Amino acid sequence: MTLIDWFPALTTTSVLALAMWLAKNLLLTRLTRSVQCEFDAKLEKLRAQLRTSEAQLAALQSGTLGAIQSRRQALDVRRLAAVDQLTEAIIELNKARVTVSFMQVIKWPAASKATESDPKARELFKSLPLQELSVEILKGALKARPFLTEPVWAAYSAYQYTCMTAVLKHKALIHGAGKFIKEDEGRLHKMIVALLPHFDEFLKEHGEDAACYLVESLETKVHTEVQSMLRGEEADVEQLKNAAKVIELAGELRAAQDKAAVPKV
Repeated sequence: MTLIDWFPALTTTSVLALAMWLAKNLLLTRLTRSVQCEFDAKLEKLRAQLRTSEAQLAALQSGTLGAIQSRRQALDVRRLAAVDQLTEAIIELNKARVTVSFMQVIKWPAASKATESDPKARELFKSLPLQELSVEILKGALKARPFLTEPVWAAYSAYQYTCMTAVLKHKALIHGAGKFIKEDEGRLHKMIVALLPHFDEFLKEHGEDAACYLVESLETKVHTEVQSMLRGEEADVEQLKNAAKVIELAGELRAAQDKAAVPKV
């Protein structure tokens, strides 16, 4: 058999091989393109889902931060309103300053005893100015309490109690009912010293009746604590302990008055 005899066979085999190779490459190309297209589609879908998730997360964060900001703004507005209510109560209590002033010079035990049996003594105290205080305005301070810091409320409690004790004693002298005013067993002294420790020796020397001389210092203390609150300053542990002590003592004094059937101050 000559080479010519093999030529058709070789040609046919080569053509078949070439055709198979071309078919294989074509198939691979189509498969590759198909896979690539599918991959691209899935990738684009994943990207779209990711963009959607990011948008949802951004919206959620924006909504959450917006809600937090709104609550903070609402709290700030209410806190400023609380300061206004407290200030109104302080201004109302300032009406008692005249009473506080003359209670500074009155010897309480002697005056109390004299008015129990002497109508002229009662008339004397009745002639002294005594302004009635607005209960509603003073209640406004109670409504403000949840929005005030403990140091602010502690200072106000001491200031209020000192002013109102003078008013209560004045009324007791007018009606000859001084015996119903019970001793506070050193609580007022402790309250003031917790807030104004530098007055400890002064009160020890002159007694708790001398607290009337400290009304202005107590009012200043209230304003100082309010300003600190508005500046956003945090009270330290010692300040919080002292504030808690003052508030507790104020509660004890009120409970003692209730027990003795004395009008609340």
